[in-house]
Amino acid sequence: HDSRLGKARYARYEKYVGNDDVGEAIRLYGRTNPKLPIILKNSENGAMLYLKYGNKR
Repeated sequence: HDSRLGKARYARYEKYVGNDDVGEAIRLYGRTNPKLPIILKNSENGAMLYLKYGNKR
């Protein structure tokens, strides 16, 4: 099971993605695809984190 617990409810995305260009791209993806999940992967160790769970279909 590679993914950890996701972002805490009501926590700011900024804490997880930052304010740089990559963080803005992740925010834009979340706004344009509100029903899809967002999963972040650490490039150093490969750990994955659910930033947002998608709607169940």
